[in-house]
Amino acid sequence: MTVGAGLVWLGSKRDSALVGYWTIIKLVILPACVFYLGLLIALPKPQLQNALLFASMPTATTCYVLAN
Repeated sequence: MTVGAGLVWLGSKRDSALVGYWTIIKLVILPACVFYLGLLIALPKPQLQNALLFASMPTATTCYVLAN
């Protein structure tokens, strides 16, 4: 079974606005916060890159869909 089989299609415009809102938070705001926090605590470049990578990936959603 593929991961996409567990997705539910949007029912209204309100849902698409909510999806857009959380997408911006996950893909823009969260990585920006991780980046500035990494700079604040002086992480080495490879560790900062790994932190940004993990902050940008949708791991929880994928794990939930695969678990079902």
